[in-house]
Amino acid sequence: MRMAGWCLTVLVAVALPVAARADIIDRIIAKVGNQIVTQSDVARTLPLFVQMEAVDRRRLQTPEGRSSVAGEVLGTLVDNQVLAEQAKRLGLSVSEEEVQQHIAEQRTRMRLEEDAFRAALAEQGITIEDFADYVRAQLLRVRLIQSEVLPRIAVGDGEVDAMLTRLYPNGLVETWMTTSHIFVSLPPDAPAPDVAAAEARIDALEQRLKAGASFESLAAETNVDATARTGGRVGRFDIGSLDPNYEAAAQRLKVSETSGPVRSQFGIHLIRLEAMEQKPFDDLETVRDRARMAVRGEKIEAEEKLYVAELRKKVFVEIRELGRVD
Repeated sequence: MRMAGWCLTVLVAVALPVAARADIIDRIIAKVGNQIVTQSDVARTLPLFVQMEAVDRRRLQTPEGRSSVAGEVLGTLVDNQVLAEQAKRLGLSVSEEEVQQHIAEQRTRMRLEEDAFRAALAEQGITIEDFADYVRAQLLRVRLIQSEVLPRIAVGDGEVDAMLTRLYPNGLVETWMTTSHIFVSLPPDAPAPDVAAAEARIDALEQRLKAGASFESLAAETNVDATARTGGRVGRFDIGSLDPNYEAAAQRLKVSETSGPVRSQFGIHLIRLEAMEQKPFDDLETVRDRARMAVRGEKIEAEEKLYVAELRKKVFVEIRELGRVD
């Protein structure tokens, strides 16, 4: 992210020691090599992070939840700095033209003109400059992953077979499922207190459901995605289109039956199977390709985490206590 706060410190308090500058102008909360992350960087990035990562906004309603999200933002900013240092060493970069093209594509998908797009960002407390910085960091991350991580990835036939068993527990038949869910958002790397809170919440929702509460009303009350407006209805999808854990749990259900809590990459779900249609696959090679891509996707995610962790060990990283972020 941009170091606007640091620039202000240099201009206004150039005669003061570094520690004093941080206290007077802005608080330095992380150092990555010769770069810094300040309290204002986290505060400025938080609404953008919430929007782009689909964070459950109810987490921001308590000091503990807001502090947890702010910690995730800090971790992202530190990782971005670590990745930026590595990109510089490798001679990788993202041009301003690429950033603007990506933003234009976002506007097109949202069917918004530039002024309306800026206004939509402003409503969330996001400036177009910070949005561009976020896009630049994500594009640079993708470029690094393509250069450094993808060459590590290999997928064997045995792994494909195992994925096929996960994706199609009822055999190699084409399956279309219509499902609904009650959904508590939770990122894959959520800290233990957030996981415990989400599990407690989904358990309470399951008890309310068993006590006679309407599935649709609980979904409307709870879900943070578009299904809140459809009574939890996810829709009709073929196997391989949704999260593997979600799909596997749904396939074990009978029509109209509701699952217990199911953890996916997006959160925890109570899944209701609305309908299921099956027929033998016409093209088994395409099915294997789909399974291979699923294995590859999981490996890329795992290797990316290892890659960032390895880079952190090579760069001096100091993280201080994060203060309250309003």
